[in-house]
Amino acid sequence: MLNYQDLRGPDSDEPDGRITSDDRDWIAAHTDPPINYGFQLGGSWKALSLETLFQGVAGNRLMMQTNGRDIQARIEESSYGYWADSWTPDNPDGAYPGYRDTNYRTRFPESSFWMRSGSFLRLKSVTLSYELPDGLLGGLGANGARLYATATNPVLIYDRLGDWGYDPEASNIRAYPLMRTFTLGVSISH
Repeated sequence: MLNYQDLRGPDSDEPDGRITSDDRDWIAAHTDPPINYGFQLGGSWKALSLETLFQGVAGNRLMMQTNGRDIQARIEESSYGYWADSWTPDNPDGAYPGYRDTNYRTRFPESSFWMRSGSFLRLKSVTLSYELPDGLLGGLGANGARLYATATNPVLIYDRLGDWGYDPEASNIRAYPLMRTFTLGVSISH
């Protein structure tokens, strides 16, 4: 189980020796990211060129979802892989409190234990291209041609939620993760 701090009583800002709803307090300044950023890097050398786009957020905190509407009735039905390392008599050194049931959040409310940094940096896209020599497609009436390979969302470079199986850009832990796409192509100009 988690331990909660006695912060105040019902009529005072002094601890009263009991853990009640009066002990609730703000545990995150920003649940929406105060910093959104992105940057592009690219370059070319002879016939090769590389273009990249990075995107991320910083400064927000996310409460991991443990409440009943998001947890199935049994651990083997849960999409939350971290519950596999929760306390049990056979796993007394588990990283997480003992898995209870669908009323977990009702009986054990929010805690700073479940807060994680929502900051991340993702490589959103990368394109590697090669300009074919001018005379190669002359018989087709083409002025130029380019071979390229593009990847979209290929890698999450920095992520504090990965051990939870949670994509920081997803709306919740059960959301379908962002799609990765890989494209090969030829661009011909006339």
